[in-house]
Amino acid sequence: MNKRILIVDDEPEVLEAVGSLVRHEGYDVMLAQSGERALEILSRRTFDLVRTDLLMSGMSGREVLDAVKKQYPDIKVVLFTGYIDDEGKEILLDLKTDGHLVKPIDVLKMKALLATLLQEKETIGGIVVAVDEDSQRGRAQGCTGQRPFLPCASVPLLLCNGAPDSTRMTRF
Repeated sequence: MNKRILIVDDEPEVLEAVGSLVRHEGYDVMLAQSGERALEILSRRTFDLVRTDLLMSGMSGREVLDAVKKQYPDIKVVLFTGYIDDEGKEILLDLKTDGHLVKPIDVLKMKALLATLLQEKETIGGIVVAVDEDSQRGRAQGCTGQRPFLPCASVPLLLCNGAPDSTRMTRF
């Protein structure tokens, strides 16, 4: 069964473009043009991930994040934003987000982040291990917020968003 993603953005062009890109990757996608509409959809259907814009008219992406994490704690949430400075990055890392990306959309980073968040993960001795289902290669990193030494440069780098015991990860 395909993973299900709800995309939330108040800009119709961005909503359609991201929806098309994500569908092309093989995910089942639903679109919501507001945070309020997203919560209505979530009350009737299940999703694996919600991708929401941070700054929207009406309900903000932060409010969507808070509501989703409170009502549906197993759903992963990724925030997108148009501009972010160093202070803004710290704010995003403090939130309960599972990842974030800055617009304009870097398609490769978006694909990598979605793939990372939607694959099965296990924690072994405080180390998050993400298994790539296609190649069955394991990738591991201690969640220290630091870039670890990886012997293979072709293995994408995963960086945790949060505390050492966190499993929230951003792929670089």
